[in-house]
Amino acid sequence: IALILFGFTGYFDNVTAVFASAMGNGTIQIILWMLVYSSIMISSGLGEHIANRIVSFKLLRGRPWAITIAIMAAAYFTSMTGAIFAAIIICWNFVYLIAEKVGYEKGDRWIKMMLVGVAFSTCVGVMTLPFQTSVVATFGYLFAVSDGAYTSYDYLTYLIFALILGLTIMCVYLLLCRFVVRPDMGKLKGFEMPLGHRDPLDAKQKIAAWSLVGLLAITVVPGCIPNDTVRALFSTLGLPASILLVIGVVIFLRDREGKPFFTFKELANAGIYWDMVFMIAAAITLGLALSSEQAGLSATLLNLLSPMLAGATPYALALGIAVVGLIITNVINNSVCGAVLVPLSFSLSLSVGASPLALAAILGFISDIGLLMPSASPTGALLAANTEWITTKEIVPQALICAFSTFAAVAVVGIPLAYAMF
Repeated sequence: IALILFGFTGYFDNVTAVFASAMGNGTIQIILWMLVYSSIMISSGLGEHIANRIVSFKLLRGRPWAITIAIMAAAYFTSMTGAIFAAIIICWNFVYLIAEKVGYEKGDRWIKMMLVGVAFSTCVGVMTLPFQTSVVATFGYLFAVSDGAYTSYDYLTYLIFALILGLTIMCVYLLLCRFVVRPDMGKLKGFEMPLGHRDPLDAKQKIAAWSLVGLLAITVVPGCIPNDTVRALFSTLGLPASILLVIGVVIFLRDREGKPFFTFKELANAGIYWDMVFMIAAAITLGLALSSEQAGLSATLLNLLSPMLAGATPYALALGIAVVGLIITNVINNSVCGAVLVPLSFSLSLSVGASPLALAAILGFISDIGLLMPSASPTGALLAANTEWITTKEIVPQALICAFSTFAAVAVVGIPLAYAMF
């Protein structure tokens, strides 16, 4: 509806032009094919297998904090495949199992810490791989508003940045939980996780695993190759075609009876969330319009913020944007946060000499940490809906710890690292 009404504002010639711009955007193409690809990870059960293997290590036996870290690590690494909700549900089930076995009850600190912590881990983990939907959307806002000045980002650089920042955020969160939340860990000392299994990967899971390796190789490895011809070849291929190439190979494979392991129809039907696609398409298109010279919003905000930014350093700008972003993403909506703040940060960066790519990378993490309110994000809504184990009032202090952990990690590690790498 927003896109249809936008066609009558005069910014585009007609409604058809609005949809052509929104759905023909390169970012939307990447998101569409990544949603199809993510269905391979989910339908194969690879994410669940990864989570089970992580929590089945013998080193966890009798070590309460090791068990705690393992469950969050399972959520973190499983979410990298794009199976965010699957990661949350699987790891919450681990928490429920432990609660039943050792006697934890609703309202216990460990339960609250883990339910919010698992959701938080997926928010951080999903921002790790450079071709995931949230990452592509964040940089897409920058590409749309920069008028051709920025059209791509280095996938290997982003991957290294995201791994360092993501793990730092999780370490800060766990430290705060240990010394601030201080849950009762005594009940976990004699617990052994019975759900972990050592079953080998089945055929579908092996295909999914190798497809992920292949996609990483196509997108990340070319940036490490000094040969200009090879780099130009992969640059010509582009990310949308790279994803489609991997999907094409996967659906081409057959079992011994000649039946396909996956079909494109099944993957597309299960993987594409059209409400998400249209939301991001609308956000990019409207964000581009809002940041345009005709709208005057960027100029107004610049005038309001100029007194505060007089003599500001790039670090101070990034820190201020991070604070505003954490407020918006937790109180309003994470999609709105990226759509509004990335274009705004681009305008502000020009006045202080900051790197727009660095600010976009930081905002990607900031805008994905929306857990305080149900409206903040789909993850926040799922967390709020778990009323059987945690109340809305109990979510608030844990969500604030998540936000502070993100802010502290971004302030100390993320901002300097982003400016050094981008």
